[in-house]
Amino acid sequence: MRVSGTTLVGTRCHSRGRLALVQAAQATRGRLLLVVVAVVVVALNQRPAVVGVAPVLGQLRADTGLSSALAGLLTALPVLCFGVFAPVAPQLARRVGLGTAVAASLVLLAAGTALRLLPPVVALYAGTVVAGGAIAVANVLVPAYVKREFAEPGLVMGVYSAALNVGAALAAGLTVPIGAALGWDWRGALAVWGLLAVLALAVWLPVAGTGRVARVGAPGPSWGLLRHGLAWRVTLFLGMQSTQFYGLSAWLPTLLVDAGLPAAEAGLLLAVATVTGAVGAFLGPTLAGRLQVRGGGSGRWSGWCWPATSWGWAACCCRRAPAPWCGSRCSGWRRAAGSRWG
Repeated sequence: MRVSGTTLVGTRCHSRGRLALVQAAQATRGRLLLVVVAVVVVALNQRPAVVGVAPVLGQLRADTGLSSALAGLLTALPVLCFGVFAPVAPQLARRVGLGTAVAASLVLLAAGTALRLLPPVVALYAGTVVAGGAIAVANVLVPAYVKREFAEPGLVMGVYSAALNVGAALAAGLTVPIGAALGWDWRGALAVWGLLAVLALAVWLPVAGTGRVARVGAPGPSWGLLRHGLAWRVTLFLGMQSTQFYGLSAWLPTLLVDAGLPAAEAGLLLAVATVTGAVGAFLGPTLAGRLQVRGGGSGRWSGWCWPATSWGWAACCCRRAPAPWCGSRCSGWRRAAGSRWG
């Protein structure tokens, strides 16, 4: 049987077309994997600047002479910045692009961390404001970037949420040991987390770019949500959730040190609470989705989680081991799981 030249040419073209499609699909999967890595590294930076202060707060106060009120202001400033600067993030993203806006937040985070190392106390507060504003921008834009890049972002958002808790755990558990191992004071220990921001910037830029592509996918205005009661209830729930997390992160090490624990062990307990929360943050969206599909409702499970926090707080403040260790694990799991179910 004779095969015409036209048939052979068509077969070869078809094979080349299929090969090109396979290569394109592999390249797309490879790029998405790199995006996930970049998102995780950025997420690891979103809590150390806040949580890392708590384990060294005693040293900081002894060195600077801050009163309890001023120390409380120092730990509260990042959270206040979240509320003040978060509304600016969508406007910034629409102007320069999502990738560039996140990159700028990492630059500001590193700069704010460096500013806190200067001797004047005013620089400590100024650097905290800069770092808090940078984190506020990234908190808004990184989830928007994930939703733009992935058709089904649920799993990646779970990984992102878990990475937030892991970053907080690293800062809580390693700030004091790193400073002690290197012979640095609290300023040097906090400087390590600025280096992590520089590393995140180096990973983010090659993957996400700097706005050279079409500037689309930035979150738009959402003021219309204020007319809905559900939006207010969700806001109240998440506000209470944030109050628990940042209150625990700011003062648990100090309470434990006052109870007689070494600063390194107090920071490690806070790390246990936050890294346990990473499990709940990762599994929460999956469990909530299954409960909704089965008609079980996820809200009731969020309500059942609240008593665990009360017990966790009480156990954390107990001087008898292993109550603080059990309490920190219970409190951390509830905070993360409750936030995802809510």
